[in-house]
Order: sequence, then structure tokens, then C-alpha cells
Amino acid sequence: MYSRTKVILHVFAIIFGLAWVMIECSCEGDTDKESSQANLSYSIKLDKTLANYPKPQKLRYCFYPTNGGPMLRTDGDANNFKITLPADKYNILVFNCDAANIEFKNLESFDEAEARLITAKATKATDNNINPETPLYGLVIYDLEIEPGQNIQEVIQPAPLVKEISFNINIDGSEYISKCNGSLSGVAAALNLSKQQVMPDKPAIVNIETTLTDKGIKGSALILGIATQTEEGGQEQPTLSTNQLTLNFTLTDGSTFTTTTDLGHDLSDKQQPDIHVDMDATISLAPTFTVTINSWKIASGDSMIIK
Repeated sequence: MYSRTKVILHVFAIIFGLAWVMIECSCEGDTDKESSQANLSYSIKLDKTLANYPKPQKLRYCFYPTNGGPMLRTDGDANNFKITLPADKYNILVFNCDAANIEFKNLESFDEAEARLITAKATKATDNNINPETPLYGLVIYDLEIEPGQNIQEVIQPAPLVKEISFNINIDGSEYISKCNGSLSGVAAALNLSKQQVMPDKPAIVNIETTLTDKGIKGSALILGIATQTEEGGQEQPTLSTNQLTLNFTLTDGSTFTTTTDLGHDLSDKQQPDIHVDMDATISLAPTFTVTINSWKIASGDSMIIK
């Protein structure tokens, strides 16, 4: 009887010892994992935004280990952001994923990640209560080295990655117009997010939202930039095609007329986030309804940035 009890106790001791070893190994594994990680916290500052447009509400963070490991992606709000990451060196892309008419491609690669215009959206009819949509903002962080156990707290400030082109068209005879819509050709279809440069290989056409005024028409469009091509030496030159502004008018009697104005390469010279185009036009009713663009002027503005 004594021998049997001794054997049972010995077995229990072995089982308890194995369980204890497993618990110890598990705890050591968790400790090792925690000691190899770091905490990253960002406060988002949005004091450089396009006026008269909604601020972004949702940001996307893409972390690219510089040693070639897989990209880590997560979303957060536009106020604060916290994440625990393996200690490493990272390139980081931050951009809002609630931008209007923008889709993102090739995000698995830091060098090839891009924002691309969705150009299939139909042009809105004339509406004096057009609701503006959220523009694209972003920033790039290079070679952020995170040490094991480190707690990093920083303030980041996304900046506009789009331009607004606004059109103010004074029309002699505007009382005969019932509505108008338009489009602009020769804009960039895509933007490289890591370089924050337009990709000129596929120029696009964007629709222009328009409203009627007591003097004519006003309209605007958000673009990623003007399509350009880079020659040797890194100097950017305008594409061979120019920017064409097309306006489709509907007269009060139901007749229609389309006019196209060649804006040349002047838009590509403007670096500010907002560009103003002022135009003067005249309506002729006889023998047929026509709209003649008499003159136009392009200027940069600085009213779009709130500091």
C-alpha cells in the first residue's frame, strides 16, 4: 500500500513539474515577445486643410519594414492613433481613406503605392447646394527606427495631396442659361504616395461641379495635379497635350451648346494647392445660340490653406 501511494505521488510530481515548465516557457515567450515590441502613438494635427471642404475622419497607416518584411496596415481616426509594433526600422505612409473619388493601388509596395482618380463619376447637374467632398491628405515618414520596449509619442500633420481648380465665368447674357456642366482634360490620373509626385503615364479627364450665379457660372474640381512628364535631369515638362476646358450649356428654351477652351500649359506652372481661373464670355442668340469665351486668366491663390 505504501509503495502504491508513493508511485502515485511520484507521478503527480512529474505531471506538476511538466505543467510548471510549460507555464514558465509560456511566460518567458510572452516576455520575450513584449520585450521585442514597441509602442507608437501619434496625435494628428489638421491645421493645414482646404477651406470649405470637410476634414478627413479616417486615416490609414501603412508600415513598411525596411528589411523587406511584409507591410503592416491599420486604420484609425483623425485625432489620435496608437499601435504596438515589432522593433524594426520602417517607412510609413499615412493618408485618409475617406477621400472622395480616390482609390488606392499597389499598397503592398512602399515605392509603388499610389492614389488613383476614380473618373467614372457622373457630372452633377447644376445645383446651388452642392455638398463638397473630402479631399486627399497624406504624409511620408522615412526610416523610423523603433527600439525594443520604446514608447514613441509624436505629432503628425498630414498635408493636402490634391489641388482645387476653381472657375469663375462672367457671362454677358447669363440669364438665358438654365444649367451648365463641364470637364477638364490633361490632369494626372494617379499620384505616387511615397514620392508625392503625379504619375503622367495616363492623363485623365475630371468633371467640374458647377453652379449658376447672377453673373454667370462658377465651378470647381479637385485634382491630383496636372499631367507632366519628366525628362533627363529631373526637370518636369508639360505633356504634349494641353489642358482643355469643356463647358456644356443648356439654354432656357432647351437648346444646348458646347464650347472648348484651350488653357495651354499654364495650369502646370502653379504650385499652390488652389488655382483660380477667371473667364469672360458672351452669349449670342442669333442665328443660333453660341457662347464665346473672350478672355481668361489663371492665378494661384493662398486662401485654401488654414494655418
